[in-house]
Amino acid sequence: GWEITAHSRIHNCNMQKANQALINSEVLGSQTDLRSRGFRSDIYVTPCGVSNSALVSTVRKSFPEALRTSDPGLNPLPMPYSYDIQIIAITNKTTKQDIVNILAQAKASRTWAVFTFHRLDNGTQEYDTDQKHFEAIIEAVYESGLPVVLPTQVLRIPGTGKLNRPIDVDAPDIDVPVNESFEDTQDLPDTSNEDNDATSARSEEHTSE
Repeated sequence: GWEITAHSRIHNCNMQKANQALINSEVLGSQTDLRSRGFRSDIYVTPCGVSNSALVSTVRKSFPEALRTSDPGLNPLPMPYSYDIQIIAITNKTTKQDIVNILAQAKASRTWAVFTFHRLDNGTQEYDTDQKHFEAIIEAVYESGLPVVLPTQVLRIPGTGKLNRPIDVDAPDIDVPVNESFEDTQDLPDTSNEDNDATSARSEEHTSE
């Protein structure tokens, strides 16, 4: 299965000091743009992982499931605070063994690993992933025996928290190097596919639990 998430309007990576007008344009505007095309997104992904408290507050009001950051790490299950999803950023230097190690740690600690692919092509930039590299990573996931899930499947596990960031509740740090209220929506298609818990593909990431 696959899901669509909102990722701002113009991919502004300088939102640390953004005022509310700009935040509304980027965050609420991205939701409006998707809705105008018949899609619903319940998760927001910050460009370059950059945000501020006002942005997070705005996301929480308009995206009912979660906020995905670019902070590196594994996510506890169930997630005590769903507006701080951490990731494993895949670069052109990420090896299959790196993925094997991360998945082994996720399995041992019963945590959720979110792998983020920025661009799938034959380029040579840091965040480019070519077909051979991509297939090796997918092979590592397959060989781990861990289920591959949609983000909303994880976020709907009983006990997932959405209201307040808890203090000192974190998943273990990974030990390998890594980089990087709207009105009723019943008439809009849900972009999740909860019947398929075997595979997950999104524009940016694959997730393993």
